[in-house]
Amino acid sequence: MSLRQENVKWVDVCVLPIFSRINRSFSIADIKQGLRGVASILVVFTHLARAFDDSLFRTHQYEGKPPRLVQQPFFRVLFQGRIGVAIFSLVTGYVCALKPIRHFHNGDHKVAFRGIAKGAFRRVPRLVLPTSIITCLIWVICELGGFKQAKRANGWWLNSMSPNKAPSFGFAVKSLFGALIDTWGKEHNPYDPNQWNLPPLLRGALQVYIMLIATSFCRTGYRMLISFILYLYFFASNDCESNAITTCISYTDCKQQLSSGCNSSLAYSLQISLSQRAIKIS
Repeated sequence: MSLRQENVKWVDVCVLPIFSRINRSFSIADIKQGLRGVASILVVFTHLARAFDDSLFRTHQYEGKPPRLVQQPFFRVLFQGRIGVAIFSLVTGYVCALKPIRHFHNGDHKVAFRGIAKGAFRRVPRLVLPTSIITCLIWVICELGGFKQAKRANGWWLNSMSPNKAPSFGFAVKSLFGALIDTWGKEHNPYDPNQWNLPPLLRGALQVYIMLIATSFCRTGYRMLISFILYLYFFASNDCESNAITTCISYTDCKQQLSSGCNSSLAYSLQISLSQRAIKIS
């Protein structure tokens, strides 16, 4: 197995498995790469739209006039950002569950436990350290007066996203440490409010690891059943991020069944259904 296939930083999520069923000339690599890149571009589109063209979030721009093309159904989804968050949740759950479930299917439980321990330990600094550095950079720019012009802009989103300069250096340092802590404790960062989605991603990843340990000796069908029960629980709790992440456990189990030689129509149907469910719930 090549290094590219083992590297799950840009994960191999098969979002259109039906093509591999209809046309064998489609390789998995042709239909499944770069979901994180797609999600990142969609998030950038969303922030640009909120900053400079907030009308994209409404069904029409002026009363009595037809909506613009990008305000039509399906088109406006690309600029509203929700699908980007769903993709990030989907990718996070898949990355956390892929290798452990692969080792479970091969009977290598010790190797799987070692991977879960390393993944859970590395997940925290991988999320906390980059976002903390970004917060510190924004803090420096703010204290140097870099957001004064943005506070005078006409767009409400630019005004609300631009932090205020602290009245004194001591208060600024205290505010910085408070922001670094509140990002993960209260899901609020006054210097970068867009980091609200990071705590749910971290919490969902750890939930995947806990479930994998709890179901490590379960059969595939029972683990998928437990995943479905968790899906119902998070759906009832209106926890969309955790729902999308834990859904990927069933998806990964089904994918491993297909890769191990199970070519039944039921397995393909389950993979398609789980892919659609993981995207739609957010």
